[in-house]
Amino acid sequence: MRWGIRNQATDDHMTTELCLHELRECQKLSKGPSFISLFAHKYGYRSLSREINGEEFRKIQGAVTNQADLEHLLRWYELDSNAVPGVFLLNPISRNIPDFLSKDFETQKKAKSEWWTESERLMEIIATGANEGLDKDSARKYKISVTELETEVALNENNATKKSFWFRKDFKHIEKQNNCYTLSRYIECLGDEKVWQKARAMNKDLKDRMTSKLNADHVHTYELNWMEKGIDPECREHADYLEKITTDFQNQMIASIDESIRERENDKKLTLRPDHEEFMEHAVLVRKKCDGVRGRDYIVKKIKDYVLGDSKEPLIVHGESGCGKTSIMALAAREAFSWIHGNGMVIMRFLGSTKDSSNVVSLLQSINSQIEKYFKLMAVKSQDIKELIKTFKTYLRFFVLKKKTIVIFIDSIDQLDKSHNGRLVSSWIPNNLLKSAKIIISTIDHPDFGVFPDIKSFVSEDNFISVPLLTPENRIDVLDHWFQINNRKLTDEQRSYVLSMFEKCSLPLYIKLCFRKAITWTSFRPIEECQLEDTIRGCIDKLFRSLENKHGELFVARALGYVTVAKHGLSEFELEDILSCDDDVLNDVYQFWTPPIRRLPPLLIVRLRHDLNRYLVNRGDSGVQIMGWYHRQFWEAAQDRYTNDKDTCQRLHAGIADYFMGRWSGDVPKPYKDKHGESEAIRYVASQPIQLGNQMNERKLKSLPYHLAMSENLPDLKKECLLNFDFLIHKLLCLHTQDLLDDFDLTISLFPGEQDLRSLSQAINISAAALTQDPRQLPGHLLDRLEHIQGLQAFLTQCRQSPYPYLLCSHFLLKKPGGQLVRTLTGHNSVIDSLDLHQYPEGKLVALTASEGDNLIKTWDVHAGKEIKSILAMQSKICKAEFAVDGEIILQVYQDKIYGCNSGGDVKFTIEFPAIAVTTAGPKQNNIVAISEKEFVLWDATTGSELKRKELPPKLKPNSLECISGSENFVAFTGEIMGCLCVYNVREDTFSRVVKMKDDEAINSMAITSDETHIIIHVGLDNVVLVDIANLNEIRTLEALKHLLRLDKVYSLYGSMVVCNDKIVCISDETGSDVSSHFPHSISLVDVRTCDLKLFVTRSQDNILRVWDRARKDVQNKLPQQSNRIRKIISMENPRYALIRRQDKEQTTAIYEIYDLLKDDVIKRIALDTNVSEEVLLDDDDTLIVSTKKDKLKAISLETATIVTEFEGFLAPFYEVRAINGGNEIVTQTRGRQNLKCYDTKTGKVTKIIQLSTSDKKYIVETFVASSDGQIIACVTEDDTILVCDTEKERVIKTLRDKDIGKDVCHIASDIDISRNGMYVIGTAQLKKRTVTTPFVWNKEEDLCSILFDEEELKPYQQQGKSVIDLEIYSKKVIKDELLTVGYTDGAIRLWDLKLGKLHMKLSGHTDVPDLVMAPGGTFLMSYCDMEEENLMRIWDVDSWECVATYQSEIVFDLMTAGNDGKSFLAEIDNNVVQLTLNDYDREELEKLEIKNKPKELDSKLKVLSDDDKRVSEGDPDKEEREEDYDFSDDDDESEEEDDETEEED
Repeated sequence: MRWGIRNQATDDHMTTELCLHELRECQKLSKGPSFISLFAHKYGYRSLSREINGEEFRKIQGAVTNQADLEHLLRWYELDSNAVPGVFLLNPISRNIPDFLSKDFETQKKAKSEWWTESERLMEIIATGANEGLDKDSARKYKISVTELETEVALNENNATKKSFWFRKDFKHIEKQNNCYTLSRYIECLGDEKVWQKARAMNKDLKDRMTSKLNADHVHTYELNWMEKGIDPECREHADYLEKITTDFQNQMIASIDESIRERENDKKLTLRPDHEEFMEHAVLVRKKCDGVRGRDYIVKKIKDYVLGDSKEPLIVHGESGCGKTSIMALAAREAFSWIHGNGMVIMRFLGSTKDSSNVVSLLQSINSQIEKYFKLMAVKSQDIKELIKTFKTYLRFFVLKKKTIVIFIDSIDQLDKSHNGRLVSSWIPNNLLKSAKIIISTIDHPDFGVFPDIKSFVSEDNFISVPLLTPENRIDVLDHWFQINNRKLTDEQRSYVLSMFEKCSLPLYIKLCFRKAITWTSFRPIEECQLEDTIRGCIDKLFRSLENKHGELFVARALGYVTVAKHGLSEFELEDILSCDDDVLNDVYQFWTPPIRRLPPLLIVRLRHDLNRYLVNRGDSGVQIMGWYHRQFWEAAQDRYTNDKDTCQRLHAGIADYFMGRWSGDVPKPYKDKHGESEAIRYVASQPIQLGNQMNERKLKSLPYHLAMSENLPDLKKECLLNFDFLIHKLLCLHTQDLLDDFDLTISLFPGEQDLRSLSQAINISAAALTQDPRQLPGHLLDRLEHIQGLQAFLTQCRQSPYPYLLCSHFLLKKPGGQLVRTLTGHNSVIDSLDLHQYPEGKLVALTASEGDNLIKTWDVHAGKEIKSILAMQSKICKAEFAVDGEIILQVYQDKIYGCNSGGDVKFTIEFPAIAVTTAGPKQNNIVAISEKEFVLWDATTGSELKRKELPPKLKPNSLECISGSENFVAFTGEIMGCLCVYNVREDTFSRVVKMKDDEAINSMAITSDETHIIIHVGLDNVVLVDIANLNEIRTLEALKHLLRLDKVYSLYGSMVVCNDKIVCISDETGSDVSSHFPHSISLVDVRTCDLKLFVTRSQDNILRVWDRARKDVQNKLPQQSNRIRKIISMENPRYALIRRQDKEQTTAIYEIYDLLKDDVIKRIALDTNVSEEVLLDDDDTLIVSTKKDKLKAISLETATIVTEFEGFLAPFYEVRAINGGNEIVTQTRGRQNLKCYDTKTGKVTKIIQLSTSDKKYIVETFVASSDGQIIACVTEDDTILVCDTEKERVIKTLRDKDIGKDVCHIASDIDISRNGMYVIGTAQLKKRTVTTPFVWNKEEDLCSILFDEEELKPYQQQGKSVIDLEIYSKKVIKDELLTVGYTDGAIRLWDLKLGKLHMKLSGHTDVPDLVMAPGGTFLMSYCDMEEENLMRIWDVDSWECVATYQSEIVFDLMTAGNDGKSFLAEIDNNVVQLTLNDYDREELEKLEIKNKPKELDSKLKVLSDDDKRVSEGDPDKEEREEDYDFSDDDDESEEEDDETEEED
């Protein structure tokens, strides 16, 4: 601890105090060992006391009889009456020996020797005087060594026996060795014999006390023979000792730490969860930060009035930096519990001060956890910000129910990082609190931090408390109080001087800085040496100068430079390691002595931190306590002083980068050059793996790219970070996608020519929404998007070797970087409901979005791809947000109000008006225009003042849904639900005539042309017409746009027209000619905006904005165009192949294709002469049983394209066909659907009819399912009855009606399932009380019905105000005959134990209804939500129920089907089949499964229909009459075919 300290730093005699301080910190912080002693034969150095109590000093002084000794004592000790009570201080060495600080080595050496002689004499004088003048106990501290003092502090700790260890080395007969220098290093032996004999006696006494105090198993003794060199590694005995003590030390430390962990885990009193430790840390900080608060009682009183009042909004305490907000918050938090009379709880969080208080996710987790502990609730674990906010709001309601109060103090909200909109307070703190919940927030009121404007937008002015500067009286009171609690005072002259300086600057920060300086002044210090600076910056600069003088200019410059440039600060250990690799610093430190280990002396940083006191503070980051500047002004001063030139800055960044890269960690020696020449040495620096166990190295992931970029080290930046897949995926796993994109943006700004990084960055940006959902999708997305980028092939090889499973599509169809899609903008949590775009004069292009789902309004820098601002909508159900007044005003439009806000979100005006439609008009959109049912109103968009209010033309009759479009001089709008058109002339203040469109077609959208002569109107389904704005006569239909069905938006700009439907954007001139199509969308396109016809922004039915460059070429991969639509995908037993049923456009022909999934090719195509609605492929992969339009079943051979079996009889009008008994039989309804019949698949004969109906009761079978062996069949009938049949017994064995299932059941749905073994029949039923449909199970073995409804889930749903409809069943799948997986409308998947009828597990990950897809007996279950706003699939391992992979893309998959291998999935995209598999899917195995006898002909036609199809088979046992005459038609197919035609035309 003491080596490497310069004379300037030891001049103040603080070394011993600092060592003891560090020891006490170890005792406080260490969970395991806190004190290790290597005490052996040497008693150790005795240190002079830096200060001696005045009373004791006078007794010592009185006992000194020798005048020379007395003069020597008073030469070094001087009375400081500024201490209360007074103390005698040991003068700095340099005061009496000035050469002690000489820069000349020999002079300094001589001065050191002089000090050593004087200090030895001084110690003897004090020890002798203490013996004579003090009692034994008081005198002891002046005689013992520093080693004994440290040992006593350690042994006096409560858990000393558990946390202290002694590794004791005993040399045999060392006392009998000849005295020499070498021996003096191990035992006192030189100088006055009385002195060293006394030291040996005290050594023995200390050993005896250590032996009696410590546990025997904590003392390790090693006996050695003395060697001439002392410890000699070349001696075998000594080498063995070194090996053994090293091993014993390591084993003992591991065992002690493990034991401590076990003890804490087993003892509930000791077991504080990490989040509970977080509560305690902030509670301790409350006590600390209350110290010295004066003159703020009236502010605390205002906070008390708020807590006890009726306000339902948060309270905001604000002021400039350094005004004392934190102290006020701490004081109020300390008092708040008494305000509420203990009936509730108080939560305090000082943001940025601990590792879990720096971002909103961990903050909410911590607050929620503290409330859970208070109410003894089951912990709700979540990383999802939306879920955390919901839980927080729910917990606040609990206090109303329990009639208790909660008071939450959140200090320095501006210290939150920006992730998850943390600084957007309105997004996570309710502005309409319940009476029992009070939230007090403090913040800097400067707008640069992005907090205050948002708070002002949702908290009323009455709830703001400004913290003013201190008055002169306050300043005097504060100063006197601070000195009093620190047991110090000033002389009258010093006090007057300090108070006079306060007149120059009265900021609390300045006062605190002056106090910290003045508290060090002694009473004997001359006033001319008591100097203060007159500004905060001056104080800080002076502090830095004094540190440089004391600790060395280079050391301080580098240490504080590293802390200042570090992106997120540095921990003390990190800084020590970094400085230990800085050879400039080490060479400076090692000027006079070179240690055996080339590292920074640890006490240097300890001393520096001590001298910086509270100005360098700890805060949490990534689970580590890091150092950062206490105040922004310190950071600015350090930046100007230590990082002001480029070379220095790069050197500092490079040092930090080397550390986080682990360049010199482990056993890697670092070369260096010093005064002795060139050499190398191991620095014993911590290694920096990306991941250690389950713990991510967030510090490395956050810091390394930044510092490599800032040091301009591009090769390592690529190798270690940006082209290192392992680094990228782990950064995404623990940080936000935007953090990674920021790394790329910074790098590309510094190295603009790096095209590979640009392409990779764009690919990640385009995939941002998916990667935010699950970063493990990264390899799948990048392999798809970057396949064409040659310079990234080595990186893509890394992607393929991802340690995490990922889903791959057999066709790479995602958007590619470098194409028209430039970037995506993600940040909304729900579908974006409105979009506007504005280009400012300086060229900045800003998009404006609003989402009703997350109730947020956001602005985006389109060129930079960054979110600018996010504000909470003024109320719920926002209709749209729109720019006005040339982008200076943002309008928030609701059904009953219009708010006009500035860009910061501050409300400028509010308009109350029941608007049906709203737009802007006039020059630079200076007017707001709205229509209601009867009125047309015009407002000034700058002030909100009303300009015009007119009654609408009587024929117009606007209703709830109308179109409106404004230009500089006109406003066009519709009436009668978009059935008629009218135009308002702004200049003339007149309405045009009201006209109806041809054929009464509705106006869907419209735009006034840029020259204001025409209106472009989209009417009906596919017509775009041009109307003369002067007379509203239709001029012509724009035929070139007629093929665009379902147009959503029409815009006019610079003489061009921009239109979009749900698929594409089209651009043409305003005459409708020269049409070009752009930007194809898979997710339904809703709106498009552009300001220059070059860069376009689109919104779709999801939460993503997409930015497109019209000038670029589209590099999208496209699937082959198919003329016939896929109707069904059937998995084959051979997993290499799939059977596809297509339908021709005329809907007369079913076409079957055998598709080779491995080669992406059709090997056989058979066209039938009939439509098919049902088919069954048998397990031989050859026999296909199809239904014809003549209600016949026929079996065809796929291999020969021939009919192999014709089945007797006819099908029912609405039928189903199931294969049973390994495909030897099929089951279907009888002709009248009253019973079931079984066919032999080889003969086509009916083998049995299972009687369901009787003469007394007729059933009509709607649907049925069968066990895999076909023995048990369950049917649902039209009258809500379930019939369970035994096919061997050919009878019904169970009848289930609603009353048999449960009292609360009112209806049985037709949805039914059965386990493969036939043991469980699963149906769905509607509950009366819950008004929800839920599954139930009938247990065949126990003949018992169980309703599967999660009553426990219902309770929190009701508490949170959720709809019970969210617990509605959507899909289900039986797993392994044991579990039922059910997808619900709340997005959850619940697993039910079929035997017990109880909930087994709940799986989360979807926000909307998921379909469940799985092959019987498969390994994986897919849950797929194909709703466009989510479009997410998850793959679940059905053994562990771990989500092994997810996949989300801009492509919507249809007809999702599980492959029969249980590991793959098939789907349809644009009438093509694609295969989805995990990355480890064995395609080599598929190579072996190729069909050997491939069909010789690719295309075949098969005549299936014949004239004999209507002939009744004589032996057909099915004699039922048909339920009704039924002419086969595929209504669904027809409607789908219309959609198909639409898509093809698009």
